Amino acid sequence: MSAPVVETERPGKCSTFSIRNAFAQMCHTPHTLLRLSLSLFLFGLSLCIYAQEKPLVVSSASIFADMASAIGGDLIESVSIVPIGGDPHIYEPTPGDVRVLVKADLILQNGLTFEGWITDLIKNSGSKAPVVTITSGITPITSEMHQNATDPHAWMEPVNGKIYAQNIKDALITLLPDKREKITTQYDQYVAQLHELDRYIRENIARIDTNKRILITSHDSFHYYGRRYGLRLESVLGTSTDADVRTSDLMRLNEVIQTYKIPVVFIESTINPKLLNQVAADNDISIGGKLYSDSLGDKDSPASTYLKMVRYNTDVIVSGLTSALKITEEKDTAGSSSALKIIAFAVLLIAIGVFLWRKKIFAA
Repeated sequence: MSAPVVETERPGKCSTFSIRNAFAQMCHTPHTLLRLSLSLFLFGLSLCIYAQEKPLVVSSASIFADMASAIGGDLIESVSIVPIGGDPHIYEPTPGDVRVLVKADLILQNGLTFEGWITDLIKNSGSKAPVVTITSGITPITSEMHQNATDPHAWMEPVNGKIYAQNIKDALITLLPDKREKITTQYDQYVAQLHELDRYIRENIARIDTNKRILITSHDSFHYYGRRYGLRLESVLGTSTDADVRTSDLMRLNEVIQTYKIPVVFIESTINPKLLNQVAADNDISIGGKLYSDSLGDKDSPASTYLKMVRYNTDVIVSGLTSALKITEEKDTAGSSSALKIIAFAVLLIAIGVFLWRKKIFAA
């Protein structure tokens, strides 16, 4: 008679049999089910507490949320109210935004009339989180046309980006005082990257011919960038995208393009390009590329972070204006060459005519 088969487990292995057997023993032990349920509850509670340990930092726009992520790192959870690709100038808050603000531990806003809807949103949410204006310390560009109006796009050049970063760092240290050292280290690394980015922009803008450093975009979001790096700015809209386009604005823009022989204009990622496409078509010029200003691009885009966005914009501007300059020069050369050929042909015809006329007279 063969010996009975006995289920065994290999040393160092956690077999199904051993688990099943252990569980069966637990279930037959008095109060074991109660203890097991309590243990599972406490384990789940500990996970929830751990998940809540990271404070929630809510920014008005994706650019500032990215800055906060870079400086706060894994110490915080950073989210943006306006989704990537959205236009903060004309954004309409949702009930979901209210729920996010209720949970917020810190709120970051740009100010300078950039997100005019945010004050009411915070008030309606009842959020008790501190609100920090991260443009504090920046001297804003004021409007020449509208009294007391300021340009909110101060982040568009990285020297101002350092001030944004410092304000965010200070707010995070206030929120997490025991993490000061790590936050400061991450801030220092970020500022070093901003310094390098500023150098990169200067070197590349210098490649554009001085007379061709005129940047035409959908709206006035590049004035800080232009002021620092020596570009003249023109646009269809003003500093806010909720402004109406006036006939006088289009006439002024057409005059600039024709007077200075501007070869390209640039569309923006958050603004319908239809109007600027029409301006380009009316003046027989090209679209130099798409720029990012009020929002980052998605994670697969070349502008998925603030640092990448500003660098990418620089590459597109330099490529558009320098390439267009070469094309214009080639056209001018081709036009001059064609004119010379026409003149030479005309002179030849006149010479032939004179020759035949003289020949006819002498023959007579």
